[in-house]
Amino acid sequence: MSLPPRARLVAYLRDSGGTEQDLSLEQQEAAIREWCDQRGHQLTAIFRDEAVSGGSTVGRAAFEAMLQHLRSPDCTDHGLVLWRFNRFARDFDDAQFYKADLRRRGYSIHSLNDSIPEGADGRLFEAAIDWMSQRFREDLSADIRRGLHFVAREYGILPGHRAPIGFRRELVNVGQRRDGSQHTGYRPVIDPNTAPLVAEAFRMRAAGATIKSIHKKLQLHTSRNGYSKMFRRQLYIGHLVIGKGANQTIVENYCDPIVDQATWDAVQAISHLASDRVKNRTHPRILGSSLILSGLVFCLDCQTSMVGSRSRNRHDHSQGYSYYRCQANKNRVAGPGCRMIRADLLEQAVLSTLVDEILAPANLSEITARVGQKLAAGKDEHHLNRLRKDLQTTKNRLANLVKAIAELGHSTAMLDEVRQLETHLPQLQEQIRQEKGRLQSADGLAQINIPALSQELKSKLLANPQQNKHIIRNLVHQVAVSRSRDGIIARIKYVWPIDVSIGNSSREVEGPAL
Repeated sequence: MSLPPRARLVAYLRDSGGTEQDLSLEQQEAAIREWCDQRGHQLTAIFRDEAVSGGSTVGRAAFEAMLQHLRSPDCTDHGLVLWRFNRFARDFDDAQFYKADLRRRGYSIHSLNDSIPEGADGRLFEAAIDWMSQRFREDLSADIRRGLHFVAREYGILPGHRAPIGFRRELVNVGQRRDGSQHTGYRPVIDPNTAPLVAEAFRMRAAGATIKSIHKKLQLHTSRNGYSKMFRRQLYIGHLVIGKGANQTIVENYCDPIVDQATWDAVQAISHLASDRVKNRTHPRILGSSLILSGLVFCLDCQTSMVGSRSRNRHDHSQGYSYYRCQANKNRVAGPGCRMIRADLLEQAVLSTLVDEILAPANLSEITARVGQKLAAGKDEHHLNRLRKDLQTTKNRLANLVKAIAELGHSTAMLDEVRQLETHLPQLQEQIRQEKGRLQSADGLAQINIPALSQELKSKLLANPQQNKHIIRNLVHQVAVSRSRDGIIARIKYVWPIDVSIGNSSREVEGPAL
């Protein structure tokens, strides 16, 4: 589509950052302004994404603003001008989709440096350019990963500028570059000051300690957020991970491990369980939502999460209904059962099921009995006594070694044993704390007044379900909903208590069309 005389145009500029850009944003802008001036076109807006990859449209604020501007019904511009098509997107599907979207809205798209003929032949040339842009990106990414893998395997060089806590950097001379300069890098070596603390953090986590208690004791990171990433980093078992997803490569036996494989596996199992419990439930928009089942409702047909939506009365905007809407329906790729569900009716049905069935005294008694059996199976006073005996033996051994070092001097073997005992001591203390808690839970469970507990929970939910959403979230794992002309069906999966794995149970609710 050719441009009319004195066309109104917007420009989109992007670079990927770094020192090897063929043209900076300033140079792209200057070239586009000169091109517009020579042809009498008016440049009405410029959208800039600086130091942003073209491999995805996610996170490109200026790109999204450009699309929003051109999609506005009030927009009077005629088209979009680019330095090159690869500035628009390097992903083939993204490039084809967004350019087709803009053209269907009547906009022309012009590239200063890609010679594209008019008509259908031009679309073929343009598709080839988009394909080459994506292929260039994929080849470049593969070359970078291959280079990182080579220097990591041959020289032990760690990508990035910082070593994870527990390691320190050691300078490595790789050789000379083509220009004669020295090619150096850094490899990770175990830091004797912080590595024992990292190992202790893993042992505590494997024993069931919370991240909060680990942070309070060890203070390895400035906040608790750093521990989740640390517990996932395979460098602590000696493996280096390069890349993500399908492009991920692993250099095994890359460095000396800080954590043994058994401890690592135990920590991963705990982290995976914790992730499943909080998945999609801790986002601020979910926690602050006025919908009491926000984050819990899924489409029974396509397993897609359902989000809150509001329908207002055309004559009175203060009136209307809230709905749970399937994301597939929102994106217009839904199946026949992926339809909106009235929020108030669904929530009332779920609350009724919770109050009448799940929180019924008979059901609570059954659940309590199952939990009690599980706790009783692990109840062992002898195990607690053995742990206490081991703790006292460790303290005595440590005291004797310290006394011997003070009187006779130290050796490497003696210092190593002191470090091992100092590391083992808090681990034993944590195991004793966990075992005592389990024994107390097993004893206290039998003293619960089931009818009183049932009545208290029911009263809170019926009086103010919005204020007591935390009770629902501790009971309900998922609500899967489907709707047809005959009515709706909702399957409620619940787990109680969330801290004891007793398996999932479900209830099924049927009702009229909502």
